[in-house]
Amino acid sequence: LLLNRVMSKVQLMCSRSVSRVAFPECLLRRYNVPGDQGWLTLSQDAQGRVMLGPDDPTSHQRVPIAHPECCPFLHLQPADVAALEDRQGGVHVAVAVLARTSCNSLLLTKRAASMRTFPDRWVLPGGHAEEGESLEAAGLRELHEETGIDIGEATTSPLCLWESGYPTTLEAGLPIRHHLIVYLIATLEISGEELLHRIKLCPVETQMAALISLHDAKCLVSGKRKSSSRVSCKNTEGVKSVIPLNEFIKGNEGISWGTMYAIEHWVEKSKPNPKL
Repeated sequence: LLLNRVMSKVQLMCSRSVSRVAFPECLLRRYNVPGDQGWLTLSQDAQGRVMLGPDDPTSHQRVPIAHPECCPFLHLQPADVAALEDRQGGVHVAVAVLARTSCNSLLLTKRAASMRTFPDRWVLPGGHAEEGESLEAAGLRELHEETGIDIGEATTSPLCLWESGYPTTLEAGLPIRHHLIVYLIATLEISGEELLHRIKLCPVETQMAALISLHDAKCLVSGKRKSSSRVSCKNTEGVKSVIPLNEFIKGNEGISWGTMYAIEHWVEKSKPNPKL
């Protein structure tokens, strides 16, 4: 929940100077990222400021970033930018956690129908980072608030970044939300069955949780829409069920674009290293 919280904003690094990103500014275009995906550097200073920098192939802080082809901030006209200039909030930072179980499945949650943005969409657990809060602390806090899962001192690492606007297209109106979503990956030392047993969903934010196997994730990424797989779920009342994998690619109630991008990177990282 976001009551009485000051949310973290994205900062830009230019040489040795740091400046806040303006609300209408497209993050990828700011650093001349070609197309709709590329690489930037991600860091956080001692004050908790989240900073993006230009790509540096030699940096350990290098992280893939993308946005949808229809990203509203990419297509704003001068009149649109002028209309949005009074938005002083800048670009907010959100953190989502790809929680991977010991049996190599991942946890997804379905957002509550009452949510103001992306209602009924399947996403990785997450939410806004508070000002001064580390990305890892924000991700683990949000995971606990939404699902009741506490993974303690689990080690996380950045998986990818996603620039998100809402509404998602200019055809639906000028954007009212602009986020940099930082996707973290964390390994849980418990099975998927045990994880599902422990989950206690927050009904204000979520309506269901599901466990997606690596095999099913590969089907989703490859677009195999005729998969016969069925996925284990649990609702806010603690009732377990199974639903078809195709439910996760069901229009406005399917997996969000940013979440699918993160799943694609997880699938890629899970491939055997031919050099080993």
